[in-house]
Amino acid sequence: MRLRTLLIGLCIAVLLTATGSPDARTRVAYAADPPGMPELPPVVAREIPLSTDRLIQLLRQHGLALVTTHMLHRFTIPLPSVPGMHYGTQLTWTSNWGGYVADTINSDNVVHEVRAYFTTVSIPTSAYSVAAWTGIGGWQGHPMAQTGVDMAWVRNGQTGWAWLELVNDGNGPRWMFPAPAGHVMFSNVFYDAPNNGWVLYISDQTSGSWASGEWTFPTGQGSAEWIVEVQPSEAVPAFSPVTFTNAIWFSPQGAQRIDSPYAVTTWNVQLRSPVSGCVTPFNLRPDGAGSDFDDYSATSC
Repeated sequence: MRLRTLLIGLCIAVLLTATGSPDARTRVAYAADPPGMPELPPVVAREIPLSTDRLIQLLRQHGLALVTTHMLHRFTIPLPSVPGMHYGTQLTWTSNWGGYVADTINSDNVVHEVRAYFTTVSIPTSAYSVAAWTGIGGWQGHPMAQTGVDMAWVRNGQTGWAWLELVNDGNGPRWMFPAPAGHVMFSNVFYDAPNNGWVLYISDQTSGSWASGEWTFPTGQGSAEWIVEVQPSEAVPAFSPVTFTNAIWFSPQGAQRIDSPYAVTTWNVQLRSPVSGCVTPFNLRPDGAGSDFDDYSATSC
C-alpha cells in the first residue's frame, strides 16, 4: 500500500470471530512481525471516465450527500512532482505504518467500500513525512486501492498533498492538490457495480478541493484499512494525534464499524520504526454506524 502492503509488527491486538456466531470473539495478542511476503507482479488498471455529475450521484447513493456540499474545486490532472515527498511502493512486510485493519480474508464477506474523516497534522521537521489514508486490499499481499494525504515541511511552510493510488499498477501515487495542516479530509474508496470499477475519492472539507477517478482494477476485497504511515528508513517524528472519525467499511450486510464481528479478524497494528519511535492506534470507540480512533506518535516506545 503506499509502502505498505502489509502488516507491521508488534503488539498486535486481535479480535477473532468464532465460526457461526458473529458475536463470539476471542482476543489474541501477537508480539512479532510475520514472515515476509513475495512481491506481486504489476497489474493493469483501465481508467473509466467519471464526470462530476456521475460522482455526485454515486456519493448520494452511498449516503454522502453532505460531503458533496463541500465539492467546490475539482482537480483532474495529477501534479508532475511534489517537493518534499519521497514515498515509494514496497510490496513486502514493513514496519512503517500503524492503524486498524478489518480483515475478511477466508470468509464469505467482501469489502466493497471504506471511508473516514481525518484532520491533517503539522510535521515538525523537514527530515520526516507522514501519511494518513484509507484503503481496500493490500492485506496479505493483495492489490490495493487507497486515497490519502502526505504531510511534509516544504520551503513555503507546512503543507500536505492529497493523492489517489492504485498499488501495483506501476504509476505510484497520483498527487492531486495541496491540503494544509489543520484541514478536515474525507477519504473514500468504493466499488461501482454498473461499471465494474473502483472509485477513489479524496476531498478537503475545509477548502472545498477534491479529486476522484475510477478504474477497473483487481483490488483485493478481503480487507479495509485506516492507517498512519512514515518512511521505513526514518524515525517517527512527534506530531499531534491523527484522529479518524466515522470510519466505516461496507460488507454485503451493510455499514460496519472497524471492529465489526463480520470481519474475521480486527487487527490493531502498532508501527514500530526500526530507527526509533512508534505510532499506536488507541481508544477505538463507536461513532454512529462507524468508529473513531486516535493514532498517537511517540519518539520512543
